[in-house]
Amino acid sequence: MFGPDKAKRDRRNLITNKIDDEGVVNKDDRGVRNHEIVEKARQLHQEMQDANKNADNRISNKRKTHYSMQGLFPDDILSMIQHKPIYQALQEENEDLLKEKFSPFVRTSLWYAFEAFDDSQSKSVKKNIIRGHVYLDALIRLYRLRNQIEKPLASLKE
Repeated sequence: MFGPDKAKRDRRNLITNKIDDEGVVNKDDRGVRNHEIVEKARQLHQEMQDANKNADNRISNKRKTHYSMQGLFPDDILSMIQHKPIYQALQEENEDLLKEKFSPFVRTSLWYAFEAFDDSQSKSVKKNIIRGHVYLDALIRLYRLRNQIEKPLASLKE
């Protein structure tokens, strides 16, 4: 069954079942009888490449919108934040007001940022740093508030 006789039989079968491609010269279409299938495959491949490009563009656009300065610090929210009383409290070193308004992490960060202020920084940069810290503190409080709300809801379900 196996051995030189099987090899001879396989070779004989290949020779008798040989298919001649008459007139097919193009490398891409070699061995293809129906050229509509090749065209459809090329079209599908092109559509897949276009879909991948669009998906990459959507992801990069999401990154640009979510992680841009405008995405992280929305102007409409930052414009509502009053920075003058906080700046005055920092100048006067009013620890009580800062403890009342900010969490320890944000208070420490704001204090170090205030100490790094110098005359060369513009007023708008200083305002945005203070407003950013207020916004950060609000986000931290909202995150903690969610945990405080979920605990009573769990006890109410019981």
